[in-house]
Amino acid sequence: MTQLDCLADFLERHGLATRTLHDAVEVRNPVNGWLTDSVRCTEEIYVTSSGYEIGEIGDEAETADRLAFLLGVPHA
Repeated sequence: MTQLDCLADFLERHGLATRTLHDAVEVRNPVNGWLTDSVRCTEEIYVTSSGYEIGEIGDEAETADRLAFLLGVPHA
């Protein structure tokens, strides 16, 4: 499982829809289709489509928590 696949798994646990591409994960709030983002990873960090450094590689659970918050999913 790649780092992006692992991140996608945590995002789906928040109820977000994901699609893993070769170099990114596309994420969408299924309740509001306007709330979307794309996340890529470097060797050390995850970066959103707007250039926001959202988490570190190896810390996928916390990264997913932050992205879910930004996409309007309440914290469980």
